[in-house]
Amino acid sequence: MSPVGATNPFSVSDGKLTITMKQVDGVWQSGTMQTVNSAGQGFAQEYGYFEMRAAFHGGAGAWPAFWMLSPDQTVPRVEVDIVEAYGGDPDGHHQAVHLSNKESHASKGNYSGLASSMFDGAFHTYGARITTDWITVYYDGKELSRFPMSESFRTPLYMIASLAMNPLEVERASGTYKMVIDYVRAYAAPDVMEQHLTGT
Repeated sequence: MSPVGATNPFSVSDGKLTITMKQVDGVWQSGTMQTVNSAGQGFAQEYGYFEMRAAFHGGAGAWPAFWMLSPDQTVPRVEVDIVEAYGGDPDGHHQAVHLSNKESHASKGNYSGLASSMFDGAFHTYGARITTDWITVYYDGKELSRFPMSESFRTPLYMIASLAMNPLEVERASGTYKMVIDYVRAYAAPDVMEQHLTGT
């Protein structure tokens, strides 16, 4: 992957943001959107419900994701992966939480095989509800997994939407890949969160 140069991967149409990944002079180029800047300034929230509504387009090589980090990236490094999707495994929904320091990396993950492909070009919602007890991940409003809350994760997190090239599938990659984002939202009030979830 190459950082964004002369090629702009971002476009907006009908109120939706599209991130496009393609080869430019033999190098894959794409983009990432996040709610804080490189100085750590912007929007981050400690608890609540966080959701992206997006459509994925592409095959092997595509690696769209919706994830969260702490603006303070000192030790330990905290990461919540709400969804990592892989074009080579289109109905496989990956979720995880990560805690890293200089000596070690601890993670808990879950793999959910879905009934249909996430790369069907249709819009789906990807969400995480973070409370004092659990980090719960949802797909189209239905719970897929939950991870016990730990002290390190009691910190504000910012949201990231990215489309990258999976290095394990790059040899099979070709063409153009797109991630179309309808919205990225964060809710703080519990009554608002309940409107978007089922089975809670």
